[in-house]
Amino acid sequence: PFITSVEVDAQDTQQRQVAAQHYMERIASTLQADDVSVQYDVRVAEQVAAALLNIATERQVDLVAIATHGRSGLTRLLLSSVADKVLRATKLPVLLYRPQSAHGEGAALNLFAETTTPF
Repeated sequence: PFITSVEVDAQDTQQRQVAAQHYMERIASTLQADDVSVQYDVRVAEQVAAALLNIATERQVDLVAIATHGRSGLTRLLLSSVADKVLRATKLPVLLYRPQSAHGEGAALNLFAETTTPF
């Protein structure tokens, strides 16, 4: 069965947006303390990949960084991958990273950069 519509609780959405804003502020502060120039934006969008690409264009960014769950196979096919859509749709360099899980799997972050343009 496929879901054709979803009711969204506006209060829940607002709470998640505020939580995301606080999270991004903490991450940005940590990076800025190391003299890294950081821009971030928290938005609600149905088409997340398109929204990311719009923000990248608006802000004329040098790099798009995306945390990914690293799904593969059927799960990725059914859920689609925002990271995959961004990689295929932009010529900007994209940094994909998989954060360490809460269960301690993958003691180090698996960092890799991919670009859709040749070097």
